[in-house]
Amino acid sequence: MVSEEIVVSTIKRMLDSGIEESVIAKTLKDIGLKESEIKQYLSQVRGPASSSNESASEDAESRQDTQELLHTTTHNKLEEHSEKLDSVQKNVSGLSEKISSITSGPSNRQLLSELALLNQKISGLEKQLSDLKAMNSASKSLLEKILETNKKIVEKL
Repeated sequence: MVSEEIVVSTIKRMLDSGIEESVIAKTLKDIGLKESEIKQYLSQVRGPASSSNESASEDAESRQDTQELLHTTTHNKLEEHSEKLDSVQKNVSGLSEKISSITSGPSNRQLLSELALLNQKISGLEKQLSDLKAMNSASKSLLEKILETNKKIVEKL
């Protein structure tokens, strides 16, 4: 008689190789096993195999869930980076506009010529002011002399 361990391991190897159960049953019948023994061996081998298939399907589901989580996380991170890039681009555009407005203003030569013109106008105003002071001083002096003369006339009278 054939050892039970050898039959079970052979059935497992045959199933792992992808051989159909009907072929395995025929092979076992050819070596002299009864139909009831064949069913018992097949169910014995299938029991752990089905739980191993179950665990394999659970592993596959777990891997799929993990991949979905990784995909979702990656997608979220890409969205965050996209928003940050948009923000940086807006800031760079703002700085570029500020720089262009500064450089589009008057040049140094224009500013120097305008400054020289303003200095000339200030000098002219200073001269006019000093002339006005002199005229004011002369008017004051003249008015003081007129007032003094009027006092003398009034005293004589």
